[in-house]
Amino acid sequence: MAEQVIVSRCRIDLAEGRWLRLLERDDTTELHEVVEANREHLAQWLPWAVGQTVADTLSFVERAQAQLLGNEGFQAAVVERGRIVGMVGFHHLSWESRSASVGYWLAESAQGRGTMTLAVRALVDHAFGTWGLERVEIRAGVENVRSGAVAERLGFTREAVVPAAERIGDRSVDQVVYALVARSDIADERRRAAAADLARAGGGDAPVEIVAYDATWPASFAAERERLTPLLAGAELHHFGSTSVAGVAAKPVIDMIALVPDLDAPIPALVASAGYRFPRAYNATLVHRRFLCFPNAARRTHHLHLVDDREELDLRLRFRDRLRADRTLAEEYEALK
Repeated sequence: MAEQVIVSRCRIDLAEGRWLRLLERDDTTELHEVVEANREHLAQWLPWAVGQTVADTLSFVERAQAQLLGNEGFQAAVVERGRIVGMVGFHHLSWESRSASVGYWLAESAQGRGTMTLAVRALVDHAFGTWGLERVEIRAGVENVRSGAVAERLGFTREAVVPAAERIGDRSVDQVVYALVARSDIADERRRAAAADLARAGGGDAPVEIVAYDATWPASFAAERERLTPLLAGAELHHFGSTSVAGVAAKPVIDMIALVPDLDAPIPALVASAGYRFPRAYNATLVHRRFLCFPNAARRTHHLHLVDDREELDLRLRFRDRLRADRTLAEEYEALK
């Protein structure tokens, strides 16, 4: 699968002092306090809520960060006037089938103001508008009226009822499957343009290969940093991703990221002088980011990500540093590959 945009920005504004933002490890305590205060309310429909511990919440946050870094979707905190009041995110994301499923929960005190409808709409817009997906699915308990109402308000179609789909406590719960499908002509056009552009850049899907950690990867990054820095107007280039973490098996591709004031200004020099490929139609689907690869899409040894959002840069570097500092977490992340 060709490299895809992870998330266009670290914050998505909703309305009237409400927004979505990506989870950080430091959110663990506050998020768990919301779970604790709403345990009985959440346990009606979420099997994990009854026994959720602080350690479980931390594990969820770490999995969410790994999900983001692994380009498998993201989880976002629902924030109201600076405080976390719920969660919304992608349970499953398939680039192959161009589909995703969305899950969500909200503190009882925050209900009744349309917050979750706004939050889910933001994820749906991102799935269709930024990622070019073709189908988004929501599953909700048949008797979970509030959750089903969110799907219906957003135009989801009730496709089926799955008997005994989930076990919650001592009861079996039937679930409704809701789905929203993008206009096929728009989805097909986006997919054809991106595929053709990547083909022009040197090939279709690059082979996926996980190899043992190579001690030469840091030197490979350092050499490329020295070569590219003059073309980036002095912007600092950082090594991130799995190849930046000692001892972790990874795809043998050096991922680099730089914060630049103008996303498009460095691209001509990177293409003309450094030999990087810039898939234009594919990049046209990205917001706040540009993607280049070297030497071509069929045989990539380096990826270069240009961002204009300090928070997006910091998020990736914090997760990299966390993996470097915590060998156990690094091993768990490696196992996800």
